[in-house]
Amino acid sequence: MNGKVEAKKKWYENAAVMTLIGVLIGSVLSIFGNYFVAFVEQQYEVKNTNLEIKSNIYSEMIQSTYSLMAMNDGLIEPDLASFKEESYKIMAKARIYCDDDVVQLYNDFLSTFFTEREYDGDFVDNKLIPAIRVDLQVDD
Repeated sequence: MNGKVEAKKKWYENAAVMTLIGVLIGSVLSIFGNYFVAFVEQQYEVKNTNLEIKSNIYSEMIQSTYSLMAMNDGLIEPDLASFKEESYKIMAKARIYCDDDVVQLYNDFLSTFFTEREYDGDFVDNKLIPAIRVDLQVDD
């Protein structure tokens, strides 16, 4: 009888040790899981924040081209000095967050306007806006 008690006692001790090991492993996995989820959420938020910033910059860029069109058409009073300053601010932000090709297209558009004093709507509609859509991964 003493052997049976010892065997049961041993079995309970083993079960207790295995339960403790299981709890410890579960805790460790839970902690690592929480860190992994936090890391993934942070990466997702950074990506979304950058996309939002990029989207805002592109909106400013397109708004500036349409403001220039309105100036060119005589719909608003031309103030090229402040427009130039504003477009350089947009360009500076765009160089940080936006695709280099789009920034170069915007620069080409502005250079053409300031040298020839002519608004190129085809350039905006057929080159600049499609390049922005590609960079923002906007589906048609």
